Amino acid sequence: MKKNKDKRVESEDYNSIKKHFGEKFARLCYECFQAEMEKYPGKIKEIVFNHFAPNPTLSEDMYKYKKEFIDFIKIYLDEEEEVKTNTTKTVKELFDEAGYYFYECHTVEDVEAFKKCYHPLPSHSPGSDIFSPRI
Repeated sequence: MKKNKDKRVESEDYNSIKKHFGEKFARLCYECFQAEMEKYPGKIKEIVFNHFAPNPTLSEDMYKYKKEFIDFIKIYLDEEEEVKTNTTKTVKELFDEAGYYFYECHTVEDVEAFKKCYHPLPSHSPGSDIFSPRI
């Protein structure tokens, strides 16, 4: 990140948003999510690019509905934080917590032993359920 002459830190998010959506919208994002842009590099840009289409009045609309805009973005930031906190546990630990048994299949015979537990896909090619190593 670098500082420009306005003493505003320009991140990759800011520069990408500015390039595609204009400087007004990039400033709004920076104003509302400066800490998040530093904490989650690339995340604000990803959310904006996935949920908004560039148009000339976007920044004006978002300034009108600034609180709703902030709430909308924070929903996706909260989801990211929630996912990160759960990723420290293994699949086996999560199964145990939920009260399930965990069995990892190592051969096709192991998988076929569970045949009654699922409905196989029409094509039994790699990537279909029958070849999945976990049941």
